[in-house]
Amino acid sequence: TIAAPLTTAPQLSLLAGVAAYDAIRAVAPAGTLPALQLKWPNDVLLGHAKLAGILPESSSGPSHDTGYSVAIGWGINLAAHPDLPHRPSTDLSAHGVAIAPETMLSSLGCHAMRWLQAWAGGRNFDAVRTAWLQRAIKPGQNLIINTGSGPTEGNFHGLDADGALLLAQGEGRLRRFTFGDVTL
Repeated sequence: TIAAPLTTAPQLSLLAGVAAYDAIRAVAPAGTLPALQLKWPNDVLLGHAKLAGILPESSSGPSHDTGYSVAIGWGINLAAHPDLPHRPSTDLSAHGVAIAPETMLSSLGCHAMRWLQAWAGGRNFDAVRTAWLQRAIKPGQNLIINTGSGPTEGNFHGLDADGALLLAQGEGRLRRFTFGDVTL
């Protein structure tokens, strides 16, 4: 259980992405993955191909202000990847990086704990947000986001203070998204 307001639960998705990115960087030989990047809210890409996905699930206790439980599932493609018709994917071995599952798990555990400590129950989310932005796709990248009511297209403009996606659409108009499926 995390001693933090339930409103901080979405922040853990970004934290999990930063931890996965850092874990991959830590075990891969220097210079082997120059196109490694994060895509909002919780995918790790190598170029435009999905290398890892993260699924956090949360539930609150009897009182929403007493904390919550979160289970985070990380799927990092080490030696194989699915062949999906409309979503490119890849794995580390396809890029000449051979990592044993135990090595990746150890690295992921270390980096997740480091970022959980830095996050401090949401009190230092700005450090996580800043780290996420440093590892993310570049501002201006064209995106399509689908929130279930049809696709919306625009350019990545960053994250707001709460970690919501900011999408720029013509004439300086920014739209804020707290959920959705993003495609580059």
